Amino acid sequence: MAIAFALLASLVWGNTPALSASSVQRLHFLAALASGLCIWIFNLAPPFVGALLALLLMVAGSGLPPELAFSGLASGSFYLLLGMLGVSAAVQQCGLVARLLSAVLRHLPRGARTVQVSVLLIGVLMSAFIPSTSGRLQLITPMVNAFARPGHRSALAFAGLSGCTLFSTAFLLGNAGNFIVLGILPAHWQPHVNGLMWFRGAAVYVGVLGALLAATLLLQSLDSAGARSQTAVPDHPFSADEGIVALALCCLTLGLGLGNFHHIETSWLTLFVFLLLLATGVLSSSGLRSAIHWPILIYLVCTVGFARGFAFTGLNEWIGAHLGVLTSLMRGGQTQFLLWLIAIVLLMRLLLPAVVCVTTICAVMMPLADLFGLNPWVIGFVVLTASEVWFFPHQSTDYLLFRESTGLDSGERTCLLRNNTLIQACRVLALALSIPYWQHLGYVQ
Repeated sequence: MAIAFALLASLVWGNTPALSASSVQRLHFLAALASGLCIWIFNLAPPFVGALLALLLMVAGSGLPPELAFSGLASGSFYLLLGMLGVSAAVQQCGLVARLLSAVLRHLPRGARTVQVSVLLIGVLMSAFIPSTSGRLQLITPMVNAFARPGHRSALAFAGLSGCTLFSTAFLLGNAGNFIVLGILPAHWQPHVNGLMWFRGAAVYVGVLGALLAATLLLQSLDSAGARSQTAVPDHPFSADEGIVALALCCLTLGLGLGNFHHIETSWLTLFVFLLLLATGVLSSSGLRSAIHWPILIYLVCTVGFARGFAFTGLNEWIGAHLGVLTSLMRGGQTQFLLWLIAIVLLMRLLLPAVVCVTTICAVMMPLADLFGLNPWVIGFVVLTASEVWFFPHQSTDYLLFRESTGLDSGERTCLLRNNTLIQACRVLALALSIPYWQHLGYVQ
């Protein structure tokens, strides 16, 4: 099916005399995208393989210029993600985060409620600088296992899972998918989107969800008895690699904080720190190949090419003229449009992976939003956050891995899933309540 879509479009529909040259070009472009969708839907290969195949077919069949198709290799979002993945890998490999967790485990009061809140806050803090949910869960799991005991194991696991996942879209550096949205943004919008603007736009979402999550934790019943006293990470001497990584993080933080003075883009600051870690040997070439998630980088390049292809073929304008009700809502009822968009993404996520939903919807909707006066970042944030919502285990591979690594039994899993259903509904509510705030900022009309 993946091959047949492109071939049928080229051999059958592409030779129809009634179609104009531009219509044939759009048809070939959509056929190439459909080939990638087949691979994604039927899980024939990893998502980046389907994206790369679709991009190559677009270049070969629809005449998409290679300089546009692979413009993601020259985008700042690509180098920002590359640098952050490298910095994140160095932080995890050198043992700096493990040392901090060890200190927390050693000095943390043993009250069950205190431990639960601490695990949650550590997960949220890591979301601000580790752009990998699975990486954060790998770091928080030893802490959960160290304090887990009968009576509050599922509650502690819920706190760790929530802290590492719920706020990943609120921080620019919290999720690799955020960089996909950043890459798809129209070129004239990208210089205006940075970490501070991203968090400012998500402020109401963070506040509402944080309050609802705190209420959920307070409603859970916990034993007042202390947790186990052993620490999960043994002490070891402070190494040179840890010092270099700490210095690199200080340089990166200082550079980001003084951005208004030196006017250097975040992507190049992050890339500089990444090269510093390579030059000092903290990251080796062999470790670089295994530590950085190259498939997501390839996928990012492909999604930028998709967005440029939609503009090059004029598909965004054609779709805007044929969307009917959605187009009218985007033009005159943007609040209703965003609510419908949330519902559409939630339904699509029942079948499709999150990264596929983000790519297909953002590549179509974000250029249209720019035409109708709706801030494209709002579209990206809504799609990103709604695609992270999950109610069934098969929708979240991170949960499946976390469940196995914490060793929860069937009863504890049921309790965790019940609490998760409640907090995911709160997540949708927090997203909907952010719309009036975006209207106040002028993002939504």
